[in-house]
Amino acid sequence: MKYQNKSTNEFVHDKNYVAFLNEQLPKSFVAEMRDALSGPPNPIRFLQGRFFSGSACMAHYCPMKGFIWIDATTGMAAGAVFGIKQDELKIGSVKMNLNAPPQEFITDLKLWLKSEEIRPLQFTALAEKSTFQIKETSIYLDLNSDVTISGPGFDCKKAQTKVEKTICSDEDLGKLDSVCPE
Repeated sequence: MKYQNKSTNEFVHDKNYVAFLNEQLPKSFVAEMRDALSGPPNPIRFLQGRFFSGSACMAHYCPMKGFIWIDATTGMAAGAVFGIKQDELKIGSVKMNLNAPPQEFITDLKLWLKSEEIRPLQFTALAEKSTFQIKETSIYLDLNSDVTISGPGFDCKKAQTKVEKTICSDEDLGKLDSVCPE
């Protein structure tokens, strides 16, 4: 994977970044996402060699934060922005069903919210042709609950280096690697 062991800045500065956002996110959401990912970056996180997520906060205004998630196998992506309106989390995607998102997206989103200490009270979904408030019956209300971190962000069966084997042999190191995979 091109962005393995890189920061979100590597993704944001890629020559295909804007075209990717325009393809994957609702047009009305692209500018907000670009702003939210414009500042101090976090490390890019990989899960199962397939799912990629990155995050950052807006340059010169860190209360606004952004999160991007990509399924490298299907090409599906979604973004989330917090801090435009107080306590509102906006989630946008063109290809993902925002009423029934993949569990891997929810898990990565929860990890990001927890690491950034974000506690949204309102959830707004942005699809290509519609915007809607996410109702109480939605899966997103569970975002404020704790997420269980089970182990490393890589397959221990494929561990080859001394560092990888050490991470796999220590439960606490494995949990840390899941959250901060660098």
